[in-house]
Amino acid sequence: MRNKIYKYSVDIINNKLVSGWCFNRLKKNSPVTLTFFSGRKKLGSTLADQKRSDLYAHELHPSGHCGFTFAFPEIHSGENSKHISISVNKGRKPLTSFSRNQVTRVMEEPLPHILFMHIPKTAGTSFNTFARGYFSTEKTIIHVERGNKKRCASFENRYSFISGHMPIRSLKKHFDLSRFDLYTILREPYSHIHSHLNWVQSIITKPNSGFCREHPLVVLDMAKKIQSLNLNKPNVLHSFIQNLNSVEMDFFDNCQTRYFLDSHPAKVRSIDLDNAIQNMTHFRTIGITEQYDKFTQDFCQQYRAIHCEQTKIHNQAKSKVLFDHRNQDIRAALYPLVRVDLKLYEHVCNSSDGSSENQI
Repeated sequence: MRNKIYKYSVDIINNKLVSGWCFNRLKKNSPVTLTFFSGRKKLGSTLADQKRSDLYAHELHPSGHCGFTFAFPEIHSGENSKHISISVNKGRKPLTSFSRNQVTRVMEEPLPHILFMHIPKTAGTSFNTFARGYFSTEKTIIHVERGNKKRCASFENRYSFISGHMPIRSLKKHFDLSRFDLYTILREPYSHIHSHLNWVQSIITKPNSGFCREHPLVVLDMAKKIQSLNLNKPNVLHSFIQNLNSVEMDFFDNCQTRYFLDSHPAKVRSIDLDNAIQNMTHFRTIGITEQYDKFTQDFCQQYRAIHCEQTKIHNQAKSKVLFDHRNQDIRAALYPLVRVDLKLYEHVCNSSDGSSENQI
């Protein structure tokens, strides 16, 4: 969030704790002290000096030591005040505050077991943050990208909310799906492919960052290729798509449908749609990005949790706009990359008005 002196983010706030990061823009290596209030009552203070590897990797902070977690006292209850506020370095003016309807209440036992299939660039990062607020921190794990069956079996017994960029074939292989409620989100395909291409090219925006260096060479080559082209010209975009290599096809060809397939095709075909729709039956709910609030409301209703307002959208691209995906010539060029995704998206939109509560 923006502030003239301090840069900060509150990632999770519930009736048990608040966590995030904060630092002084002019004195980044001097950790700040945060003080927490319920109304006018002081709850306590903590130093924002925990290591945040993600901020260091993205070069947002020179060391990453600016994270914080503050556990509310046991006697505190979010019901007793209209707002929670955070002040910095004994300042009187709050750095930020949260109303009661923005403070999540952690679910009590028995907890549901949830698997979230995180399709990139569909608001999945925002949903990870939202859902984690309803569980104690030791009951959630995100970014589960790979793993053997034995390792994932230990996750089943340890965590109540598990999320990762794992397609359905990997989820079937590594987890007993009968033990979980499965969720995922789809996005309007033309908007999605633009966001996905935009995100890939943004990887090399800071070539010396840890975030850039953690990606394999083939991904960096893709990013450089996209950055070098003026994809806002339909003929350039068409040529780029027609000449995608096998790795690029795997990244960009109907990539939302790919997450629902039992196989790993070189190119997604129309006949793959049947397999994708069949695998949708494993999911309790499939939301759509364009109705994200409805998706989170349905999630809370399912578990009789109080829905809280989510004011921050996570992982939004900050780089340039590559092309106008509403332009008809641009859409014609993009069509091969979204042809099957369009049918899948339409199927979900037509099922239970944008979500599939075991009706697909």
